[in-house]
Amino acid sequence: MNQASEYRKFAEVYDNVIDQSKNFLLFLKNLIDKSSNVKIADLGCGTGKFTIPLALQGFEVTGFDSSQEMLAVAKRKAEQAGAKICFQESLIEEINQAKEFDYVVSCDCLNHFLGESSLLNAISSAKSLLKDNGKFVFHLCSKKYFQANDREENYGGRIGQDYFLWEDKLNKDVLEITLSIFEKQKDNSFVKREAVVRQKAYPLKTVFSLLKKAGFEKIQVFNEFGEPGLEEDEQHYFVAKA
Repeated sequence: MNQASEYRKFAEVYDNVIDQSKNFLLFLKNLIDKSSNVKIADLGCGTGKFTIPLALQGFEVTGFDSSQEMLAVAKRKAEQAGAKICFQESLIEEINQAKEFDYVVSCDCLNHFLGESSLLNAISSAKSLLKDNGKFVFHLCSKKYFQANDREENYGGRIGQDYFLWEDKLNKDVLEITLSIFEKQKDNSFVKREAVVRQKAYPLKTVFSLLKKAGFEKIQVFNEFGEPGLEEDEQHYFVAKA
Protein backbone atom coordinates (compact mmCIF):
# COMPACT_ATOMS: atom_id res chain seq x y z
CA MET A 1 0.00 0.00 0.00
CA ASN A 2 1.45 3.41 -0.93
CA GLN A 3 1.85 6.16 1.67
CA ALA A 4 -1.19 8.17 0.53
CA SER A 5 -3.38 5.10 0.71
CA GLU A 6 -1.93 4.26 4.14
CA TYR A 7 -2.74 7.68 5.59
CA ARG A 8 -6.21 7.53 4.05
CA LYS A 9 -6.75 4.29 5.96
CA PHE A 10 -5.76 6.02 9.21
CA ALA A 11 -8.15 8.89 8.37
CA GLU A 12 -11.01 6.45 7.88
CA VAL A 13 -10.31 4.65 11.16
CA TYR A 14 -10.05 8.02 12.95
CA ASP A 15 -13.40 9.04 11.47
CA ASN A 16 -15.04 5.89 12.84
CA VAL A 17 -13.35 5.89 16.26
CA ILE A 18 -13.16 9.52 17.37
CA ASP A 19 -16.38 11.33 18.17
CA GLN A 20 -16.13 14.55 20.18
CA SER A 21 -18.86 15.91 17.98
CA LYS A 22 -22.24 15.47 19.64
CA ASN A 23 -21.99 17.83 22.60
CA PHE A 24 -19.80 20.38 20.83
CA LEU A 25 -22.07 20.43 17.79
CA LEU A 26 -25.09 21.03 20.01
CA PHE A 27 -23.15 23.81 21.76
CA LEU A 28 -22.38 25.41 18.39
CA LYS A 29 -25.96 25.17 17.16
CA ASN A 30 -27.24 26.87 20.33
CA LEU A 31 -24.60 29.60 20.07
CA ILE A 32 -24.45 30.51 16.40
CA ASP A 33 -26.75 33.20 15.09
CA LYS A 34 -29.41 31.58 12.91
CA SER A 35 -29.68 34.57 10.57
CA SER A 36 -28.81 34.16 6.90
CA ASN A 37 -25.38 34.75 5.35
CA VAL A 38 -23.45 33.53 8.41
CA LYS A 39 -19.96 32.46 7.35
CA ILE A 40 -18.07 29.85 9.40
CA ALA A 41 -14.48 28.59 9.22
CA ASP A 42 -13.77 25.15 10.70
CA LEU A 43 -10.09 24.92 11.68
CA GLY A 44 -8.69 21.41 11.71
CA CYS A 45 -11.91 20.19 10.15
CA GLY A 46 -10.58 16.65 9.78
CA THR A 47 -13.18 14.38 8.21
CA GLY A 48 -15.92 17.03 8.35
CA LYS A 49 -17.76 16.04 11.53
CA PHE A 50 -18.76 19.67 12.16
CA THR A 51 -18.26 21.15 8.72
CA ILE A 52 -20.90 18.98 7.10
CA PRO A 53 -23.77 19.33 9.64
CA LEU A 54 -23.16 23.09 9.87
CA ALA A 55 -23.34 23.38 6.08
CA LEU A 56 -26.54 21.34 6.06
CA GLN A 57 -27.97 23.87 8.54
CA GLY A 58 -27.64 26.48 5.79
CA PHE A 59 -24.41 28.19 6.87
CA GLU A 60 -21.62 29.02 4.44
CA VAL A 61 -18.75 26.87 5.71
CA THR A 62 -15.07 26.58 4.81
CA GLY A 63 -13.06 23.69 6.22
CA PHE A 64 -9.30 24.02 6.77
CA ASP A 65 -7.02 21.06 7.48
CA SER A 66 -3.38 20.17 6.88
CA SER A 67 -4.13 16.51 6.10
CA GLN A 68 -4.89 15.73 2.49
CA GLU A 69 -6.14 12.31 3.57
CA MET A 70 -8.57 13.70 6.16
CA LEU A 71 -9.87 16.16 3.57
CA ALA A 72 -10.38 13.36 1.05
CA VAL A 73 -12.69 11.61 3.52
CA ALA A 74 -14.46 14.90 4.31
CA LYS A 75 -15.03 15.71 0.63
CA ARG A 76 -16.46 12.26 -0.05
CA LYS A 77 -18.82 12.51 2.94
CA ALA A 78 -19.89 16.05 1.98
CA GLU A 79 -20.69 14.94 -1.55
CA GLN A 80 -22.72 11.99 -0.26
CA ALA A 81 -24.64 14.31 2.10
CA GLY A 82 -25.26 16.95 -0.56
CA ALA A 83 -23.39 19.60 1.45
CA LYS A 84 -21.70 22.43 -0.45
CA ILE A 85 -18.43 23.18 1.36
CA CYS A 86 -15.15 24.82 0.41
CA PHE A 87 -12.28 22.69 1.74
CA GLN A 88 -8.74 24.09 1.87
CA GLU A 89 -5.54 22.22 2.65
CA SER A 90 -3.47 24.42 4.93
CA LEU A 91 -1.54 24.45 8.18
CA ILE A 92 -3.68 26.39 10.65
CA GLU A 93 -0.83 28.62 11.77
CA GLU A 94 -0.07 29.55 8.14
CA ILE A 95 -3.58 30.55 7.06
CA ASN A 96 -3.45 33.98 5.51
CA GLN A 97 -6.88 35.18 4.52
CA ALA A 98 -8.94 38.36 4.76
CA LYS A 99 -11.27 38.88 7.71
CA GLU A 100 -14.43 37.37 6.33
CA PHE A 101 -15.90 34.93 8.85
CA ASP A 102 -18.52 35.52 11.52
CA TYR A 103 -17.40 32.43 13.45
CA VAL A 104 -14.24 30.38 13.53
CA VAL A 105 -14.77 27.00 15.18
CA SER A 106 -12.38 24.19 16.08
CA CYS A 107 -12.76 20.87 17.90
CA ASP A 108 -10.25 18.14 18.79
CA CYS A 109 -7.51 20.17 17.13
CA LEU A 110 -5.75 22.76 19.29
CA ASN A 111 -4.44 20.20 21.80
CA HIS A 112 -2.17 19.01 18.97
CA PHE A 113 -0.08 22.19 19.29
CA LEU A 114 2.61 21.13 21.74
CA GLY A 115 4.09 24.51 22.66
CA GLU A 116 2.64 27.83 23.76
CA SER A 117 4.21 29.69 20.83
CA SER A 118 2.68 27.34 18.25
CA LEU A 119 -0.68 27.44 20.02
CA LEU A 120 -0.52 31.25 20.02
CA ASN A 121 0.18 31.22 16.27
CA ALA A 122 -2.89 29.05 15.71
CA ILE A 123 -5.07 31.32 17.87
CA SER A 124 -3.72 34.38 16.01
CA SER A 125 -4.63 32.74 12.68
CA ALA A 126 -8.17 32.25 13.95
CA LYS A 127 -8.29 35.92 14.98
CA SER A 128 -7.10 37.01 11.51
CA LEU A 129 -10.03 35.21 9.88
CA LEU A 130 -12.73 36.88 11.98
CA LYS A 131 -14.77 39.91 11.11
CA ASP A 132 -15.01 42.62 13.76
CA ASN A 133 -17.07 41.23 16.67
CA GLY A 134 -16.72 37.72 15.26
CA LYS A 135 -16.34 34.76 17.64
CA PHE A 136 -13.74 32.03 17.96
CA VAL A 137 -15.40 28.94 19.44
CA PHE A 138 -13.14 26.01 20.21
CA HIS A 139 -12.77 22.83 22.24
CA LEU A 140 -9.84 21.75 24.41
CA CYS A 141 -9.29 18.60 26.45
CA SER A 142 -7.90 19.12 29.96
CA LYS A 143 -5.20 17.16 31.76
CA LYS A 144 -7.93 15.46 33.78
CA TYR A 145 -9.37 14.10 30.53
CA PHE A 146 -5.95 12.81 29.49
CA GLN A 147 -5.47 11.20 32.90
CA ALA A 148 -8.78 9.41 32.54
CA ASN A 149 -7.75 8.10 29.11
CA ASP A 150 -4.39 6.99 30.45
CA ARG A 151 -6.07 4.92 33.18
CA GLU A 152 -8.34 3.12 30.74
CA GLU A 153 -7.47 -0.16 29.09
CA ASN A 154 -6.25 -0.01 25.51
CA TYR A 155 -9.04 -0.79 23.13
CA GLY A 156 -9.49 -2.04 19.62
CA GLY A 157 -12.08 -3.10 17.11
CA ARG A 158 -12.82 -4.01 13.55
CA ILE A 159 -13.61 -1.79 10.59
CA GLY A 160 -14.45 -3.76 7.46
CA GLN A 161 -11.87 -6.51 7.12
CA ASP A 162 -9.23 -4.62 9.09
CA TYR A 163 -8.60 -4.37 12.83
CA PHE A 164 -7.24 -1.51 14.91
CA LEU A 165 -5.69 -1.00 18.34
CA TRP A 166 -5.82 2.35 20.16
CA GLU A 167 -3.26 2.99 22.93
CA ASP A 168 -2.94 6.07 25.17
CA LYS A 169 0.11 6.96 27.26
CA LEU A 170 0.38 10.14 29.36
CA ASN A 171 3.75 11.78 30.04
CA LYS A 172 3.28 14.84 32.26
CA ASP A 173 0.98 17.09 30.17
CA VAL A 174 1.38 15.27 26.86
CA LEU A 175 -0.82 12.36 25.80
CA GLU A 176 0.75 10.06 23.21
CA ILE A 177 -1.77 8.18 21.10
CA THR A 178 -0.64 5.18 19.10
CA LEU A 179 -3.05 3.90 16.46
CA SER A 180 -2.16 0.52 14.99
CA ILE A 181 -4.04 -0.86 12.00
CA PHE A 182 -3.85 -4.51 11.01
CA GLU A 183 -4.75 -4.56 7.33
CA LYS A 184 -5.98 -7.80 5.82
CA GLN A 185 -4.12 -8.98 2.73
CA LYS A 186 -5.33 -11.09 -0.19
CA ASP A 187 -3.68 -14.19 1.32
CA ASN A 188 -5.60 -13.55 4.60
CA SER A 189 -2.46 -12.46 6.44
CA PHE A 190 -2.31 -9.04 8.14
CA VAL A 191 0.14 -6.14 7.77
CA LYS A 192 0.58 -3.75 10.70
CA ARG A 193 0.57 0.02 10.08
CA GLU A 194 1.16 2.48 12.91
CA ALA A 195 0.66 6.21 13.48
CA VAL A 196 1.56 8.22 16.58
CA VAL A 197 0.03 11.60 17.49
CA ARG A 198 0.59 13.75 20.56
CA GLN A 199 -1.70 16.17 22.35
CA LYS A 200 -0.90 18.61 25.15
CA ALA A 201 -3.12 19.79 27.99
CA TYR A 202 -3.01 23.49 28.91
CA PRO A 203 -4.23 25.15 32.15
CA LEU A 204 -7.14 27.55 31.72
CA LYS A 205 -5.01 30.52 32.79
CA THR A 206 -2.51 29.77 30.00
CA VAL A 207 -5.26 29.61 27.36
CA PHE A 208 -6.77 32.88 28.63
CA SER A 209 -3.34 34.52 28.48
CA LEU A 210 -2.70 33.38 24.91
CA LEU A 211 -6.14 34.50 23.77
CA LYS A 212 -5.51 37.97 25.19
CA LYS A 213 -2.07 38.11 23.53
CA ALA A 214 -3.78 37.34 20.21
CA GLY A 215 -6.16 40.28 20.73
CA PHE A 216 -9.28 38.64 22.12
CA GLU A 217 -10.86 40.67 24.90
CA LYS A 218 -14.12 39.01 25.91
CA ILE A 219 -13.50 35.35 26.77
CA GLN A 220 -15.89 32.77 28.22
CA VAL A 221 -15.29 29.13 29.06
CA PHE A 222 -17.84 26.33 29.44
CA ASN A 223 -17.76 22.60 30.12
CA GLU A 224 -19.10 20.03 27.65
CA PHE A 225 -22.62 20.50 29.04
CA GLY A 226 -22.64 24.22 28.30
CA GLU A 227 -22.18 25.23 31.93
CA PRO A 228 -19.49 27.70 33.12
CA GLY A 229 -16.24 25.75 33.04
CA LEU A 230 -13.83 25.04 35.88
CA GLU A 231 -10.21 23.87 35.83
CA GLU A 232 -11.20 20.37 36.96
CA ASP A 233 -13.64 19.80 34.06
CA GLU A 234 -12.45 17.19 31.55
CA GLN A 235 -13.31 19.25 28.45
CA HIS A 236 -13.61 22.98 27.87
CA TYR A 237 -15.45 25.03 25.25
CA PHE A 238 -14.09 28.54 24.78
CA VAL A 239 -15.93 31.47 23.23
CA ALA A 240 -13.62 34.39 22.46
CA LYS A 241 -14.90 37.57 20.83
CA ALA A 242 -12.74 39.50 18.38
